[in-house]
Amino acid sequence: MHHSGIYKKVREVIDLDSRYYLIGADYPRCSKCMIPVCPWSTEVLSQLDPAHRNKFPAILTTKLALDKRCVTLLKPQTVGNSSSYVQQALEELHSEEWVKRTFEYLSDCELHKKKSALTRSGEVVYQKSPPFCPLPLAQWFETVHASGKLLLDDFVC
Repeated sequence: MHHSGIYKKVREVIDLDSRYYLIGADYPRCSKCMIPVCPWSTEVLSQLDPAHRNKFPAILTTKLALDKRCVTLLKPQTVGNSSSYVQQALEELHSEEWVKRTFEYLSDCELHKKKSALTRSGEVVYQKSPPFCPLPLAQWFETVHASGKLLLDDFVC
């Protein structure tokens, strides 16, 4: 592998109650064919030993990624615990976190408005709070679970 710059694609990862982003570092390129490789691809991660591979926090798909803690919720496939149940539960947690953050933002705007009125700095215009971003469908969670099982099968002794 050769270094070919910084990997520019940012991955959005769905976590238990919010989203975070993975930002790439080195963008490797195959020494023989010179084809660039995603630093988080299954091909690259499968070359690592299990201890280092386990440090990677998420399972990636083409557009999004799912935190491994969420994948853990998909493991006990019992009656009443399906990918749609996990999707609905995560959607509820995400919406509660979104409401909490929106209230904090609006409260901060009100506080700032009051302080700026005291200093007579003029009319202040605030941006709207970001809209709630729904989660992918339950089928996507099932796909991620299947992908994660393939990677985790290598850990079996």
